[in-house]
Amino acid sequence: MLFARRKKAPGRREGQSAAREGREIAGIASDLHEPLAGWLGVRPNRDPLLATKQPAAAYGWPWGLFEEALDKDAHLASLVTQRRAAVLGWRRRIVAADGSEPARQAAALCGRLVEEGGCLDGPGGIDNALSELLDGVPYGISISEVLWRRQRVDSAGLSGEFLLPCAIRSRHPRRFIFGTDGSLRLLTREEPLRGIALPPRRFIVFAPYGRHENPYGLPALRCVWWLSWFKRQVLRFWVMYCEKFGSPTTVLHHPPAAGTEERQQFRRIVGSLQQETGIVLPEGVELSLLEGARSGSVETYLELVEFCNREMSKALLGQTLTTQSDGGRGSYALGQVHENVRADIIRSDAQALAGIVNSTLLRWIVELNRPQALDRLPRLELEPPLDRDPRLELEIDAFLAAQGIAQDPAVLCARYGRSLPEGGKQLGGVK
Repeated sequence: MLFARRKKAPGRREGQSAAREGREIAGIASDLHEPLAGWLGVRPNRDPLLATKQPAAAYGWPWGLFEEALDKDAHLASLVTQRRAAVLGWRRRIVAADGSEPARQAAALCGRLVEEGGCLDGPGGIDNALSELLDGVPYGISISEVLWRRQRVDSAGLSGEFLLPCAIRSRHPRRFIFGTDGSLRLLTREEPLRGIALPPRRFIVFAPYGRHENPYGLPALRCVWWLSWFKRQVLRFWVMYCEKFGSPTTVLHHPPAAGTEERQQFRRIVGSLQQETGIVLPEGVELSLLEGARSGSVETYLELVEFCNREMSKALLGQTLTTQSDGGRGSYALGQVHENVRADIIRSDAQALAGIVNSTLLRWIVELNRPQALDRLPRLELEPPLDRDPRLELEIDAFLAAQGIAQDPAVLCARYGRSLPEGGKQLGGVK
C-alpha cells in the first residue's frame, strides 16, 4: 500500500507513559556498567582511586587511603582543618519562617539544637556534630546517626515534653551501601552484600559535591592524593639524602691480623662517634672520615615538596597565600584576591551544611512535634564572622537608621555580639 500507516517505534509508548508519570528512564537500575544494581539492587562505591587500590588499601578498608594521607601529611591535614574550622567559625541561628505562632514555636523547638546546653548530650554539642558532618567534604560523604529522646522544654511559649535529638553520632561510611532507589542500607554480618533497610529520621547523609547522582559524593581528597603520595616519597628520599651526605662516613683501618674480638671492639668505637666527643684508639689503628660526593642538590627535593604543597593548597582552598610563602611575590591586592577565592569555597561548604541540617534535623523535629507547622519550617542560617572594622559597621548602621531604613534588631544584636533587649523595643529607625 502506498499510504501505509507508520508504525510507532518500539518503546515509544512506554517512554511517554514513564515521562507522564515522572518515572526515571535512565535510572541506575538500567545501567549496563553497574551489574550489582540489577542483580542485588544495590549501588557500591565506584570511586576510581579507591577501586584501583582495593583490596590492598591503607588500613584495610575503603577510604583508608584518604585517612592515611591525612595522618602522614601535616600540610594536607592543615588544609582540611582550615576548611572545616572556617565553616565552624560562622555564626549560627535558627530563623522562623514567619511571625505566626506555629512558625515561632517550631523555630523555638529547633533552636534547642544550637543553644548552649541544649538538647544534645555529651561534650561539644552541635559543634562536634557539625564538625563530623563536615567530613563529607574531604571524604565525599559523611553519615551520622541521630538518637532521639523525650525531653522537657520550658521556654517562652513552649512547655511540655518533646521528642528531640539527644545525640548525633558519626558512623564510618564503609559500613553502608546505597540501594538503587537511593536509600541508605546498613551492611551487617547477616547481610554483608545488600545490607538491611534503615528506619526513617535516623541517619543524616551529607554528600555535598556529588556527580551524576552519585550518592557517595565527590571526595575533595581524590585530586590531591597523588600529590600527597609523591610528596611522602620525596621526603623519604630526602631523609636518605641527608643521612648519606649530611654527615661523613667513618672509616677505620685496623691491622689485618686483628682477631674477632678486636674487630667487634673497633665497631663499637665507630658506633660511639655519634655520642662521644673524643675516643682512644689502639696503636696501629687509623680512623678517617669519608665525605660523600654529591651528584645533586638538596634544592631539588625542596622544590618538589613545595610544588606539591602549592598544588594541594590551590585544590582545597583555591589559593596559596594563607597557607605558605609565595616567594616574596605577594602583595596586599593579591592577598585580597586569594582570600576572596577562599571565602567563596568556605561559603559553598557552609551553604551545603546548612541545607542538609534544614532538610533533615529541623524538618524531622517539626514532623515529630509540630506537624501542623510543616509548611512553616524554620531554617538554620550561617553568617560569616565580621571581616571589617566594627566601627565602620556601626557608622553604616547609624547612617541607615538616620535615613529611616528599618533593620532587624535581632540581626543588629547578633552582628555586635549583644543580646536582644526584652520586647525588642524600637530605637530610632531600627525596629
